[in-house]
Amino acid sequence: MVTVPSPSYSSTLRWSLWALITMALSIYINKPLQNPHATQGIISYELAYTAQRSHDILASWGMVSVPSYARLLQLASFGLGFDFLFLCSYSTAIAYACFYNANLYQQQQQKNASSTSSLSSFLTFSRCIGFGAWIAAMFDSVENVGLLVQLFNGPQQTWAAVAGVSATIKFTLVIIGLLNFIVLRTLIMISSSSRRSPKYANLDSTTMMSSNNKH
Repeated sequence: MVTVPSPSYSSTLRWSLWALITMALSIYINKPLQNPHATQGIISYELAYTAQRSHDILASWGMVSVPSYARLLQLASFGLGFDFLFLCSYSTAIAYACFYNANLYQQQQQKNASSTSSLSSFLTFSRCIGFGAWIAAMFDSVENVGLLVQLFNGPQQTWAAVAGVSATIKFTLVIIGLLNFIVLRTLIMISSSSRRSPKYANLDSTTMMSSNNKH
């Protein structure tokens, strides 16, 4: 049986901050690689899918001069190497955010005596999505290998397709993970606001008065 991590708020926050820092650095590294043939820089290369498209993107990074071509290739290879660090941070940040908020929402519902089988199924699904972030990182690694092989050995249809499919799966899992986080945070805020509503305030005061009368 798989053990689901129970990250603390501080560890979740630390990984989130680290993911933001590495993302900012990745954007900075990627900026010089953007041009009309690769509008999204390295992301366009990730989603090339064909050897011809990969060739066009690599060629576009060396259209000005040979020294520029060498510099851009070095930048692209460095960016792909740095991505191995980035994929560790963003995947763990998303996974921890899903686990932490699923646990927090479960605690809220237990306090409200609202725990049901459907809620349990939903939280189980949310935690599975958290594991999906780490699966996304695995596909990201495969994608990077495919891109590096083409970068140093020339465009190849097989590796272009492997990189493209891996990148698509990666982005899909990351988007699902982020949406899951947003849904959980929204549910937590709704639950918190309902606890502070006049209905619950009156209920709490009635409970306290009843307890005092018994004494």
